[in-house]
Amino acid sequence: RVVFQSRLGRAKWLQPYLHDVLQELPKTGKNKVLVVPASFVADCLETTMELGHEYREVHLAHGGKGRAGPARSFDVVPCPNSSAALVRCIAELVRSQVPP
Repeated sequence: RVVFQSRLGRAKWLQPYLHDVLQELPKTGKNKVLVVPASFVADCLETTMELGHEYREVHLAHGGKGRAGPARSFDVVPCPNSSAALVRCIAELVRSQVPP
């Protein structure tokens, strides 16, 4: 499900908000969440703290389960950062757009 994380102040933002969805999921029996920050190529401290800690607490406070066996019930996929695959991908994209 696609949801949106950040919003500033009280202004409306793209919806549904991650915060609201995390409150509703446990009520429908969905206790496991995997967050994929698709619009980020590199981790930043603000997003890491917000997704990995603040939203985990929202999930748990509204009925999400803690750990279930070896699998966590709330996890965040790390951004690719400087992975070799990402660097190759960007290099290929640049090469395809630059005339020889």
